[in-house]
Amino acid sequence: MTQKQLDNKIYELKSFAADKFKDIQMQAASLKNPEDQMKVNQTMTKITDDIADIRKAFGDIKTLESEVPEDEDDGLSVFPFSGTIAL
Repeated sequence: MTQKQLDNKIYELKSFAADKFKDIQMQAASLKNPEDQMKVNQTMTKITDDIADIRKAFGDIKTLESEVPEDEDDGLSVFPFSGTIAL
């Protein structure tokens, strides 16, 4: 991947993790008055799944950050002719 592709992918993963954090906050807020044990269990399962997603995203980010980017080929070459020129 090029540096730009790596940066875009890392941005997407960080954005995904931020959304999951927001989801956890909303789910936790719904448990302030836990009266229904079934709802509590369902919400805890969702939170646990979101945490697993966040951990995976940050693991992927770490992997991408250690990846060496490929050179970007802009299609231009300083010397497109590789032969010899007679003077």
